[in-house]
Order: sequence, then structure tokens, then C-alpha cells
Amino acid sequence: MKRALLKFVILVPVLTYLLCACAPVTEIINVEARIPAEYPIDFNEKSVAVFFSVTDEMPDESFLYKNDSILMQQLATGIASTIEKNLLLDEGGVFVFKHFPDANTVYDMSYIHELSFNSNSDIIIIVDSVEVGHIGLLDGVKHNFTTNYISRYIFAPFRSSIKVYDGITAKSLAYINQSDTVFWEILSKNDLRPEVMAVRARQSMPNVSRSIGEEVVKALFPTWQAQKRTLYLYPTQAWINAANYAKEFKWKEAMDFWLKQSKDKDPVKAAVAAYNIAIACELTDRHELALEWAEFSLKRYVLPGVSDYKQLLTEKLEKSTR
Repeated sequence: MKRALLKFVILVPVLTYLLCACAPVTEIINVEARIPAEYPIDFNEKSVAVFFSVTDEMPDESFLYKNDSILMQQLATGIASTIEKNLLLDEGGVFVFKHFPDANTVYDMSYIHELSFNSNSDIIIIVDSVEVGHIGLLDGVKHNFTTNYISRYIFAPFRSSIKVYDGITAKSLAYINQSDTVFWEILSKNDLRPEVMAVRARQSMPNVSRSIGEEVVKALFPTWQAQKRTLYLYPTQAWINAANYAKEFKWKEAMDFWLKQSKDKDPVKAAVAAYNIAIACELTDRHELALEWAEFSLKRYVLPGVSDYKQLLTEKLEKSTR
């Protein structure tokens, strides 16, 4: 009985090791996934100009500012700055101009052609309006920042309208209608009166406008978002090497190996390879192909998590076609 028990204790770890060696394991990798632009525009080898509207319109009682020329100019400057960074242009590579529309101005082909000709630009961006509502105080929000300073908060609604046109065809490329609320934190050694805090907020409004311009125009460009993705691999050197290629974003080298494995007679191994190929396709902006490989993986063998991943790819494709 003792000898039989001894054999049982020895054989179980060996059997467990053999089972694990034959089964795939998962490994999480950190990646930066490319998020398509909300308003995709082809800027390749095209010049860009930003115009801000100058009008004689006066704000009514509903607004603190309405189409104020300084705020419009700062918003346009922020837009130009972000475009320069995204297109890797030198500072000043995107020019900012004034234009003087009136109540009867229509942004038709002749008007857009005129702006394009005057600025010698292929893409025309117009800051059409900027509105700032009255400043309010957040009641009850007050605390000591340090022993010497008091922190108070104020806010104001902010709305801007930005239009983008093809300077050649005069086609409308984007219309960005941004509505948001701007918050200020005011630090002072004294408990400031609301009127004093409002003055400080008005003084900072040009800088706020520029910051908003820098942010709102990011909708014209793709962004990169930190995400995690799971790869399947087997505990063999060849599979580990392929996973290491993926971590280094050497997708071609990794896919060359996985493509061969996707033809394996073992359905689990083929499904693992196909799923990994789907991950590689997604992270190299080939979402339709990624979906095809995810479906192929599920046909060979249903691995945990692949059905959810297929749903994620489907939703991405649906969003891109809206």
C-alpha cells in the first residue's frame, strides 16, 4: 500500500506538467491602439489656413462674450498650433487670417475659393463663432489649499463653431460644434468676492480659448490609446519568440510564424494562431481582416475570450462606417 501511494504522489505532478505543456497559455501585452479621427481628413501634402471671423456683433444680455475678436483669434491660434504638431510642421507652418463676414455672407464655392486663393491653402478652417455665458460661482465649494491660501471655484459655459472646407471643391469636410463648461480654481490669501473672481476669469479667457482650440481640433486626427490585449501561446521557444516579436511591435515576424501554425491539424493550435493574427491585424489598422481571422479561430475551436473579442471588432467596424 505504501509503494502504491508513493507512485500516485509522483505521477500526479508529472501528468499535470504534461497536460500544461500541451495546452495554450495566455499573456497580456500593453499596446497603443490607433483610434480613428472623428472627422477624418486627408492632410497629405496639403497646405492649411485657419480663418477667424471678425464681426461688429455685440453680445446681448445672454452672453459674457459673443464672437469677441480676441477670443476668436486665440482659438484659431490654438487650432493652428495643434495642426502643426500633428503634421510635423514648423511653428508658423499653418497661417492664421482674419475674414470679415456679415449677416448675408454664405460660405459657398465662390467665398471658399476666395479664402483659398488669398491664403494659398488647400484646406480652409473657419472659426465661425465663440460664445461665453455668464460666470457662476460653485456654492459651498471652498477649502484651504494650504494654511495661507483659500481655493474657490467658478465656471462659465463655452460654445464654439468650427467649419472645415476643401479649398478646391468647396466641399464641407467637418463641422465641429463644441459645447462645454470651463472651470477655474482661484487661489487667494483672502476669501475673494464673486466680482473679483469674475474679473480674474475674464482676464484668463484668451488663454482658455487657445487651450480649447488646441483640444477641439484633435477631432480631425487619429489618436493613440493605451490598451491591453491578450495573446495565446504555447510554452515552447518558437511560440515564445513570436510573442516577443509582438511585444516589440514586429508584427510581420510574429505573423509569419502564426500563419504557418494556423494551418495545423490540431484545431486548438490553429485557433490560437488565428486569434493572434486577428490581434495583429487589429493593431495594424486592418479591422475587417482581424474580424475574418477571429471568425476563423472560432470555427476551429472556441477559445475563452475570443467571442467577446469578435464582438469588440464588430462594434469598431460599425462605428467606422457610420
